[in-house]
Amino acid sequence: MISTISINKTLSHEALLKALENLVNDKKIEKIIIDIDEVDLSRVHIEEIKKIFEKLSVNKEIIAIGTTFDEYSYQVALLANKIYMLNTKQSCLYFRGYEYKEPYFKNILANLGITVNTLHIGDYKVAGESFSNDKMSEEKKESLINIKETLFQNFINLVKNTTLHIQNKGISSIDELNSSIIDGVKFDEHLKSQIATIGENLVVRRFETIKAGANGVVNGYLHSNGRVGVIIAAACDSERTAEGAKELIKNLCMHAAAMKPQVISYKELDPDFIEKEFLALKGEFEKENEEFVRLGKPLHKIPQFGSRAHLSDEILAKEIEALKDELRKQNKPEKIWDKILPGQIDRFIADNTQIDQRLTLLGQFYVMDDKKTVEQVIEEEAKKLGGKIEIVKYVRFEVGEGLEKKSEDFAAEVAAQIG
Repeated sequence: MISTISINKTLSHEALLKALENLVNDKKIEKIIIDIDEVDLSRVHIEEIKKIFEKLSVNKEIIAIGTTFDEYSYQVALLANKIYMLNTKQSCLYFRGYEYKEPYFKNILANLGITVNTLHIGDYKVAGESFSNDKMSEEKKESLINIKETLFQNFINLVKNTTLHIQNKGISSIDELNSSIIDGVKFDEHLKSQIATIGENLVVRRFETIKAGANGVVNGYLHSNGRVGVIIAAACDSERTAEGAKELIKNLCMHAAAMKPQVISYKELDPDFIEKEFLALKGEFEKENEEFVRLGKPLHKIPQFGSRAHLSDEILAKEIEALKDELRKQNKPEKIWDKILPGQIDRFIADNTQIDQRLTLLGQFYVMDDKKTVEQVIEEEAKKLGGKIEIVKYVRFEVGEGLEKKSEDFAAEVAAQIG
C-alpha cells in the first residue's frame, strides 16, 4: 500500500505530526510519496519532522517527486530515500551562488540534457547572461576557463605526485598509503588539504604497481570515453619475444576493456565459486529452454561441465574415445581422424567452459577473431615468434566501479502501481 503526502497550509503542523506518527505504526503502508511541489513547511518544521522520517525509513520506502527543486525544497526531498524530478516541460532546478559551483555543474547538466541559463549579477553583465560558451561574455568565459584549468591542473598534479610517492616508497596497500609521510605530513592529511584546494571530495580507493621484469612486456589501453583503462603484463622467454609481443598485449588490453574479464585464468577462481556459478548457469539455460519450448525454438544444450577446472585429463581422454567411437560408427577413415578430432575436442571444451568464457581473460573468445580463445591466440603468437608468452598480470579500471549504484525506472514503477 502507498501513502501520498501533500503538505500545504490547509494542514496544521500538529495534524501533520499526528498523521506521520500514525504512518510509523501502520504496517500496511509500505511506500510513502512526498509531493515536493505541494510542500509548505518552514525550516524549523522540517528539522522537527526529520526524526519521524528516520523512523519511517526503517521499514518503508520514501520517495520524493516534484517538478521544481531549489535549495529549500531539496531539504524536504532529503527526507526521502529516493528523489525524482518528473519529466515535464515545467520541470526545473534553481541554483544560487552559482559562481563557485559553475565549473562543476555545466558539463554534468549538459550530459543530462538540461539547458541552463543563469541570472548573473557581477562585473560583466547585470542579468540574464546565457550559460553557454557562444553567448557568454568574453571576460566571463576567460575567467571560467582559468578556474577550470587551475582546478584540473591541481588534480593532475595530485595524481602524478601520489603515483610517484607510491612507486618511490614501494607502497602496496591503501592503509600503507594513508599512514605514509608525504611533504612532512601523513598522506591522509595531505589529501584533505588538496581536497580543500581542488574543491572536490577525493578518495584513493585502488591502485596497482606493475613491473615487467627481465624480458617482460607491459602495455595498456585507455578507451576513448576516458572511463575504462586496462594494463596487462606478460613474461617472455627472450627480449626478442617481448618486443614482438607488444602489439598483441595492446590488443588484449582492448579486448579486456570491452569484455570485462575478472581474472586471467580459471585457476584463480575459487572451486566453491565455480560450483555455484555452474548451478546458476544450468538453471539459466533450463529456464530459457522452457521459453524456447513455448516458442518452438531450438533448445540450449545443457553443459556437462562449466569450467576447465572440471575437465581433468581423464575426462578429456574419455571424451576423445567417445568421439573416436562416433567416427567409427560413421565409417570415417581412421587416417583422417587427426584432422577431425582437434576441432571436435575444441568444440567440447568450448561447450563446457562457459564460466571461463564469461569471467576469465584466457577463456574468452578473442574479439578480433571469435573462432579462437585468447589463450589460443597467445599460443599462436608465441609459436610465430619462436618463444614463450605468459600473461602474469591483468588490471582493469573503470570509473565508478565498486560503487553501489541501483538503477530505477520510476516511470515504470508508477505505471505499475497505477495500473
